[in-house]
Amino acid sequence: MYNNPYIIHPLSLSSSFSFSYCSHGWLKNSTGDITGAQPCDLYIKSTTPTSNTSTIFLWPLPINISNGNTLITVSPNFNFVATTPSSDLTNAFDRIQKLIFNHNLPTNSKNIANNPTLTTLNVNVANVNVPLQLGVDESYSLVILADGSAATLTANTVYGAYHGLQTFSQLIQWSPDNKQYQCPITPIVISDAPRFAWRGLLIDTDRHFQSLSTIYTIIDSLSYNKMNTLHWHIVDAQAWPVESAAYPLLWAAAWSYTERYTFEDVAMVIEYARQRGVRVVLEFDTVSI
Repeated sequence: MYNNPYIIHPLSLSSSFSFSYCSHGWLKNSTGDITGAQPCDLYIKSTTPTSNTSTIFLWPLPINISNGNTLITVSPNFNFVATTPSSDLTNAFDRIQKLIFNHNLPTNSKNIANNPTLTTLNVNVANVNVPLQLGVDESYSLVILADGSAATLTANTVYGAYHGLQTFSQLIQWSPDNKQYQCPITPIVISDAPRFAWRGLLIDTDRHFQSLSTIYTIIDSLSYNKMNTLHWHIVDAQAWPVESAAYPLLWAAAWSYTERYTFEDVAMVIEYARQRGVRVVLEFDTVSI
């Protein structure tokens, strides 16, 4: 909690604010002590945030994880190495590189504390050509040694590797004091797999048109959270905003002339999502008259 706390009475939004502590260091919204007879609606303990380098900040939390407390520095020249060449992995490496390393390092950047330095993440994927479908293997394992000599990501498919790369990106932290990237909780051993095969989000562009750039941003957010399905409700009774080869006049029922999706638009969204391990499930609803 904050050192200058406040609280609103839960019984009425129009109630006045209260700024009082009881003798035990608890914030309360009445003047009575927590051990006294006077009732109190809500108590909040006043604490001061503390720094704990061993805290795990991962979302979603992996199934199994063990870690130490050794801090290692990540090299400014850090790179990803795939044992099996794959254009999908190469594109994923570029995305994660930009996601992690978004600060400009000083030209004379060096390891001030002489910590062990991590230079490479080796990525081993058993089969890089598995199609994306419901139930595909999305498991992975990730190991980072405390001496910085090795970091290895292992997965059966590129989709598991995508999740492992997202986990790796969350483990690397920027230190503004040292102007370095660091991983403070090595050695790390993680084994992870999704609990549910379908982890999705629904968007309704039939009733609320969304631009392609917005849909791409939503897909990015799904990949950050290791979700794997975009349920795209694209047509309903309210509008028909998508191109039709059989009935080319249908998309005249879009909300406006510009609020339409072409064949190429839909294909680009599907491919954009596939490269991030997200399936696009298109829903066409119709109403009989």
